This record gives sequence, C-alpha cells and structure tokens, in this order.
Amino acid sequence: MSELYRDIGTNLKLDLIYRAIVFFIIIVIMAALLKRIIIRPIRMLSESITTVTRTDTFTPLPKASNDEIGDLIGAFNDMMDELGRKTAQSRESEQRYREFIEVARSAVITFMTDARL
Repeated sequence: MSELYRDIGTNLKLDLIYRAIVFFIIIVIMAALLKRIIIRPIRMLSESITTVTRTDTFTPLPKASNDEIGDLIGAFNDMMDELGRKTAQSRESEQRYREFIEVARSAVITFMTDARL
C-alpha cells in the first residue's frame, strides 16, 4: 500500500509540474498576443499624439485590424486629415484677408456679429 501511495504522490507531483509548465506557456503566449494586438497599437497612437502635439507634423498610422483599436486609429487618421484641411483653409483665409488689407486704398469697416463696428 505504501508503494501505491508513493506512486500516486510521484504522479501527482509530475502532473502538477506538467500543468504548471503548460499554464506558464499559455500565459506567455497570451502576454505576447496582448502586447501585439492591444498594447503596441495603443502605444503607437500615443506616440503619434505626442509627436503631433510637440512638432505639429503628422504621419498617418497604419490600420492593422478592423476591431475597436483599428477603428480608433482610423478615426484618429481621419481627425488629423480634417484638422490639416481646416488649418490650411484658415491660413488661406488669413492670407487673403492680409492681402486685401494691404491692397485696400481706403478704410475697411467690419461689422461684428454683436453690431459693433
């Protein structure tokens, strides 16, 4: 009987070791997938936001997936494109206004929305 208990104890230890190894391998694979699928794209988006904030330059980010993170990256790219268009329109309008003021030979009166001149 003692030999049977010893064998059961040995088998139980080996079984626990094998299960721990398999569990560890699964954890490592899940961590790698989590990093590749979630953490890397979010870090790339964060770095792009920081770059835009500091340098006012934008490079479109690659949309690698069609999940929520891919949608977020696509929306960010669309937002930055629209911001670039609005900024260009604003600069163009400002430039035309400056040229108009420089060319005008008489006084220019502007009516404000609150009825001021």
